[in-house]
Amino acid sequence: MTPPNDISTPLAESATIAHTEDAAPLWYKDAIIYQLHVKAFFDANDDGIGDFEGLRHKLDYLQDLGVTALWLLPFYPSPLRDDGYDISDYRAINTSLS
Repeated sequence: MTPPNDISTPLAESATIAHTEDAAPLWYKDAIIYQLHVKAFFDANDDGIGDFEGLRHKLDYLQDLGVTALWLLPFYPSPLRDDGYDISDYRAINTSLS
């Protein structure tokens, strides 16, 4: 196997090699997972509803708290008959959060 820093190794291949060798297979055992609802977390545009821009602004804050993984509650468009879990479009973001 070619060392990852060797010039003849393609970048994508070296990144894959480094990732698989350094990755802890049971990362979740020591992870600090922070669950949040985007619309209730931080409002960046002052419309009264949290949004992804607000979440982006607070990523450094969450990292400073020691958070290593985020668990986001549903943020897809939904008719809201099941608290957002009745997703109507898996390829979009609820317009109130963007």
